[in-house]
Amino acid sequence: RLKFYADSTLNTTDELLELASSQGMVVGVSGFLEHRFNEEFERWELLVSWVGLQAIENSWEPLDTLLQDVPAKVRQYATTCGDDDFPHQLD
Repeated sequence: RLKFYADSTLNTTDELLELASSQGMVVGVSGFLEHRFNEEFERWELLVSWVGLQAIENSWEPLDTLLQDVPAKVRQYATTCGDDDFPHQLD
C-alpha cells in the first residue's frame, strides 16, 4: 500500500505557492476584452488577453489583483470600455 509523503518541516512559502500556481510562467497583459461582476465571488473581473498566448488562454482575473499589477492598463480600459458605471469600481 502506498503512503503519501508529508514533511512537516518543508518550508512552503507564499512565493513558492504562487510560483506553482502560475506554473512558473510570467506573462504580460496584452489587453482587456470584457468586464463582469462575478456574483459567486462578489467581485469585478476583467477578461485578460495575455502577451504571447492564444485566445483560448484568455482568463477572467479579479479587478483588485489587476489594479495592483497593471493599474495604468486597467484605468485606460475603464475610460474606453463604454460602460459609465465601470470606472466607479476603481475607487
